[in-house]
Amino acid sequence: MESFGFGARHGLPMYGTMAMHIYGFRENLVQPPYEFQAKRLLVRLDNIRGRIDQDDPRWFDEQAAAMLTFQLTGEFPKDELHLEALLVDIELDQLRAHKKGKDVAKMMAALDQVARAEDEELEAALQQVCEMAKEGRIR
Repeated sequence: MESFGFGARHGLPMYGTMAMHIYGFRENLVQPPYEFQAKRLLVRLDNIRGRIDQDDPRWFDEQAAAMLTFQLTGEFPKDELHLEALLVDIELDQLRAHKKGKDVAKMMAALDQVARAEDEELEAALQQVCEMAKEGRIR
C-alpha cells in the first residue's frame, strides 16, 4: 500500500534510508557549540555523496582501505574525493562522540580549520589532523 501523504509529511531523503531520515538522525548531530560546523558538514556530506558512483563497490572498498590506513598511520589518501569523504567521516564521528559527552574540542577545531582553509593553510591544517590521528585521537 502506498501513502502519498507519508512522503509529503516527511519528505524524501536525498541519500540514506527513510528510517534515518524520519528519525532526524543527521539533525540530531547538530548540537552546541558545533551547530554551524555540523550544518556545514551535512551540506558537504550531501555534495560528496552526489559525486560518488553509488553503483561502484570498488569505490567503497577503496574508501574503507583509506579510512583504515589513516587510522593506523595518519596517512591521507591521495585521491581528492577519498580525502574529502574521509574528512567528512572523521567529523561525523567527532559529532557522534560529542553527542555521547566526549570532549572533541581540539579535533573539531582542527577539522574546522581544514574546512575553511585554502592552499598553504590547508596543508598545515591537514598536517595537524594527521598528527592528532598519530597520537590516537581518532578511533
